[in-house]
Amino acid sequence: MNIAINEVFKEALHDGVLNVEFHERLLADLDRVVEIAGIPASFVGAKLSDYCKGKDYEWVKGVKDTGTYGLCYVGKQDPLVEDKMMAIAGTLLRNYIDARVMSLQTVFALLRDGALPTPTVLLIPNFCVHKGDGGTVAPWQIPLLLGLLIDRMGKGLKTVVGVASMSGLEESYGSLIAEHIKKHFDMV
Repeated sequence: MNIAINEVFKEALHDGVLNVEFHERLLADLDRVVEIAGIPASFVGAKLSDYCKGKDYEWVKGVKDTGTYGLCYVGKQDPLVEDKMMAIAGTLLRNYIDARVMSLQTVFALLRDGALPTPTVLLIPNFCVHKGDGGTVAPWQIPLLLGLLIDRMGKGLKTVVGVASMSGLEESYGSLIAEHIKKHFDMV
């Protein structure tokens, strides 16, 4: 295998995060894989434990066995929620699980075109942000989001979302989406 391994990947190989033989297919097609996943290549070599601790770390490690249909990050996170989600996607990609980080705007564009996102794990960092931070959705978009969540749940697919607050989620999207997330997602 002829791969130009940068410092991040050298460290990941040294630490056992990546294995040349096991990850040969992933590394050989890395540019295409990370483009589809919506993450920088460096997150494929990132340690999950550098970004996730406790509940979210355990959720990712048991993603196939978890009894919930998603994970919901509530409020400000350290590291930032988008960094956590990119590290989660990188970890899942290393385990050959289709994971994609998409903005809410990208999800709406797909839904508008009738193309439901179908990765095994869909991660939406800006699922619901405060209005002051540019977070508003049109009333007609709310049923599309609920439909997406229900469709993914019915197919056994996982969804990870970032919300500024649960009260803001209910205020912006209504009680149906808020209740769905409270009942079917683990909260962090």
